[in-house]
Amino acid sequence: MSVIGLEIAGITGLYAPPWLAVTIRAQASTLRLISKAGTTAEFTRTTGQQYNPSTGDLTAGSVATWSAPVVIEEYAAKEIDGTLIQRGDCKLLLPGVAPKPLVGDTITLGGTVWHLVNVATEQPAGIPILYTIQVRR
Repeated sequence: MSVIGLEIAGITGLYAPPWLAVTIRAQASTLRLISKAGTTAEFTRTTGQQYNPSTGDLTAGSVATWSAPVVIEEYAAKEIDGTLIQRGDCKLLLPGVAPKPLVGDTITLGGTVWHLVNVATEQPAGIPILYTIQVRR
C-alpha cells in the first residue's frame, strides 16, 4: 500500500493501493497546470424548473454557481463538421476536482455566456482527472 498520493492531496494517515496514488497525483497535476495556464470561469446550473402547460410558463428553479479554472482552446478546422462541432464552438479543459459539468449548464468567460453542449470525462479507475467541455454561444 502507498500513502504518497494521499499525502499530496493533503490526506495523511490513510493507506491506498498504488493505482489510487497515481490517479490522485494526476488529478493534482491537472489542477495545478490548468490553474497556472488558464483563466477562471463561472459555471451556472439551474435545476427544478417545471413547465406549466396551462400557462406556457416555466416555474422558477434553484440556481447554483461556482468558479473553476479552465483552459480555452479552439477546435482545429479538421474537427469542425458543421453538425456536432460548429464554427465558433470552443473546447474548455476543466480539472476533475471541480463539480462535474452537465449539458445545459452555462459558463461565463470574460463577460460572454457560453452554453455547454457536450462533456467528456477522463477518469481512470473511476476518478475524474479532466473534463473536456464543448461550449457554444
